Amino acid sequence: MLFSVVLFSQENKDFIDGYDFTCFGTEPFWDVKISEGRDISFDIMGNQVKFTTGIPEYQETGKDEFSYSASSDKYSIKVAIKKSECGDGMSDNIYPYTVTADVKEIATGKITQYNGCGQFTFDYRLDDIWVLDKIKDKQFSKTDYQTRPYMELKVRDSRIYGNAGCNTFLGKIEIKGRKIVFSKNLNMTKMACDRMGLEIEFINAIAGKTLEYKVDNGRFHLYEKSSKILQFYHTD
Repeated sequence: MLFSVVLFSQENKDFIDGYDFTCFGTEPFWDVKISEGRDISFDIMGNQVKFTTGIPEYQETGKDEFSYSASSDKYSIKVAIKKSECGDGMSDNIYPYTVTADVKEIATGKITQYNGCGQFTFDYRLDDIWVLDKIKDKQFSKTDYQTRPYMELKVRDSRIYGNAGCNTFLGKIEIKGRKIVFSKNLNMTKMACDRMGLEIEFINAIAGKTLEYKVDNGRFHLYEKSSKILQFYHTD
């Protein structure tokens, strides 16, 4: 239990520090932290090798496979990532990605490969119940719905539950740094209500979308192409 609490604390610190993806391995103990718009940080315990690069290049290399590449003055690194469950060998924790990091010493051309596990970071405050407040700039009233629309995010289970105003729904989500990927096919009940316009607008705004998110001051915001499309408030 203590290991999990410490791990969760570190994950949240990595997010706050601006890292989108973190990975690590053993024998030797190493870790890589990736900030998509800033750098890649590589470190081996004991400072055998430690460096920070420039802005990484992202590349999709196959279905559920992608990589980040970047260089510093002495090293270059390519981090190949595949969506496949990975155990850390030290606990019962299972991570969603396997990782291979190839580190090249530029002066000698020597390449060393490191294998391990990885995951996207996320804002821990996401894992909660959020009540719909606005769609774009539209503030709606009780006459627009039968049940106040809301969503409950279960980040570690990759699940979303909620009510769209009339019908309940559930589906899959994936957190990728500062983005949420919503499944295209949300399972919904099929009740007919007098007021369905808000429900249709809400579901169309999230189903099959990859949206940027932000949590602040008890509010949860979703953005599409930098434009805010949904705003929620926190409820217990």
